[in-house]
Amino acid sequence: MVVLSTFEWSSFKMMTTLPRNDALVLVLVTVLTVFTNLAIAVAVGVVASCLNFAWKSAQRVTCALSLSLSLSRFRLRKSTCHWQLVY
Repeated sequence: MVVLSTFEWSSFKMMTTLPRNDALVLVLVTVLTVFTNLAIAVAVGVVASCLNFAWKSAQRVTCALSLSLSLSRFRLRKSTCHWQLVY
């Protein structure tokens, strides 16, 4: 089989140093490649990585809303980029 000679077997050694979600994507793509084809496995891996990134980004965003009689203020802060949006 071609996959046995072209697969980068040393990538499994990196799994101990990778974050858990990235290692899960690596295993997911590898298993899907065996049972389906490479195009489907890569597409699922990209979607899984995007969802992982969105989840991690959403955990770092905080939102505060203060209401008064004359003014409503919406403040959105992101800790890594240090930006602030005030309406």
